[in-house]
Amino acid sequence: LRTVPMMLGQPQAESSFREALDELAATGALSDDKRVEKIIMASCKQAVKGGERLPDEALIALVRGVLEGNVTPTCPHGRPLMMQLTRTELEKRFQRIPG
Repeated sequence: LRTVPMMLGQPQAESSFREALDELAATGALSDDKRVEKIIMASCKQAVKGGERLPDEALIALVRGVLEGNVTPTCPHGRPLMMQLTRTELEKRFQRIPG
């Protein structure tokens, strides 16, 4: 194995690709569940991690996708992409009112 194919526009992790090849060789097919699992794992590995900064263009595309309803509001594991804060919660966080 010299190169790893692209998946969802990103290079797939070699170990993940090898696992898929091993299963394919053993069973002759990759189950739907395994295929979904591989996609979820690939998307998580490519996700923005805490503390990382997105380029402005990516932020704009993300907000546009959310507003247009084209972006799922959670990650594949169910963690929220965003949360709603009340005015009072914001004022407490910015120490405008006692918390």
